[in-house]
Amino acid sequence: MMFRCSLMICLPLAASAFVLPSSAFRRTTHIASSSDGPQFVDVSDLGLTIEDLDKPLPPEMLQVMSTTGYESTNKIESVQDDGCEWTESLDNMDVRLQIPGLRGQPSGAMSVLFSRTTMSVSIFGRVVWSAVLRGSINPDACQFEAEDGVDKVPILRVTVRKETTQRWGGF
Repeated sequence: MMFRCSLMICLPLAASAFVLPSSAFRRTTHIASSSDGPQFVDVSDLGLTIEDLDKPLPPEMLQVMSTTGYESTNKIESVQDDGCEWTESLDNMDVRLQIPGLRGQPSGAMSVLFSRTTMSVSIFGRVVWSAVLRGSINPDACQFEAEDGVDKVPILRVTVRKETTQRWGGF
């Protein structure tokens, strides 16, 4: 068995917990799993380090990036209806609301009221649903459109203009 000795420490080069084969230093990325096990792609030619991945994204990249998600329109923990579908860009939130509790209500009688931090849905002038937003908006720049949806659940399409470019990560 061969040994490597350096600074008075001797480690065996064969099967040892202290010496890794040179192939262990290649950077790889896990891309998928299959019945044959995980598959890897060699990404060492990208020249990235862990420190590179910890850096914040450049502002010019954030300007064109949008994120999308779903939230429940109901605050009861056991009910997840995913009735709020949102897409967030740097300065806008586009939201599609389909609130099951409004089944049968005519879309033409719906209205949306905006304040800097809240949004309320009213039908025939009565507020029937409201939400506290995750950030501040410009109420004068907000728009909405109501339409009839499947199973008589109306659909609201709302666009709100954010006051800052900070990401909300949800509606």
